[in-house]
Amino acid sequence: MGNIAVPLALVLLGASFARLNMPRPLSRLPIMAMFLTTITKMLILPVVGVFLVQAMTNAGLIDRGAKAERFVAMFLSGTPTAVK
Repeated sequence: MGNIAVPLALVLLGASFARLNMPRPLSRLPIMAMFLTTITKMLILPVVGVFLVQAMTNAGLIDRGAKAERFVAMFLSGTPTAVK
């Protein structure tokens, strides 16, 4: 069951995109909302993740010597979200 989860999620995502009705004209799309969502996901959330990891390190939740753990936490804050 676990091996089929990702392909099935991608098939369902494709099916939901196939049912979308594109507005005519395209100027009716919420361009500003799309732009702000992209900026938030690509710029703001990774920066917040780095600051959050630093705060967790300063608070003692993450050991200062655990550089790999800190790197992974910062790296994951900037990666795309999963498809589910």
